[in-house]
Amino acid sequence: MKLLLSRISRSSLFAVAAWFVAATVTSTAQAALIDNFDNGGGSVTAAAAGSDTDSSGVFAGILGGTRQLDIPGANPVAGALSLSMDANPGATGRLFFSLDGGTTGSAKITWDAAGAGLPAATDLTDAGASTFISFDIISIDSGSVDLFVSVTDQSNVVGTKLLSGAGAGTQQFPFASFTGTPNFADVKSIVLEIRGISAGSDLVLDQIFSSGEITNVPEPSTYVLGIFGFVGMMGLAVIRRRRPAA
Repeated sequence: MKLLLSRISRSSLFAVAAWFVAATVTSTAQAALIDNFDNGGGSVTAAAAGSDTDSSGVFAGILGGTRQLDIPGANPVAGALSLSMDANPGATGRLFFSLDGGTTGSAKITWDAAGAGLPAATDLTDAGASTFISFDIISIDSGSVDLFVSVTDQSNVVGTKLLSGAGAGTQQFPFASFTGTPNFADVKSIVLEIRGISAGSDLVLDQIFSSGEITNVPEPSTYVLGIFGFVGMMGLAVIRRRRPAA
């Protein structure tokens, strides 16, 4: 075995080792669920500088029990067609943001217990274990949709963070990166503004939650491919070892 391994280049072994290190990282479980969009609904549509608002009603799986959807007049829809945002349409468990072609605009979601403010000691940090607000994005027109998050604590201190150029997958806002210093362990309200900065852009969002840092965990098939690749390298070494010298 030692002789066989000596036939494999050091660079190949390092590459395999690096792959296994990258492939065996684990993700951190969510601490506080903000919204999984599995319950309730809400739908807003506006065109030609219009506005609209809707509420989910009271349901589990939503921080504070309700979500408020708005297309605010302060960020009007520009273009002849429309902007729409729908929470859990057809019981899909997703949030859909969509701009028609030739149209730009923004919409926002507010979690503040229907204007009453979240209960005191609403803790996104899980007693210090969580340091991020995380978004599971199903699909997005990267570079065309920005996410802007605003967190207000019970003392009315506001923190904001803009995420531009996000792609599909889990995207994270570190608490420490927010402009402003709200107490994330005593949150009064959370607002997500989705900004469609390019005409015809779309976003599909699965859930929002607080967590520690998350790393991607490969599917089991990825491990299988890695193992076959390593075995293949071993086989190549055996062939080279048995091949007579020219």
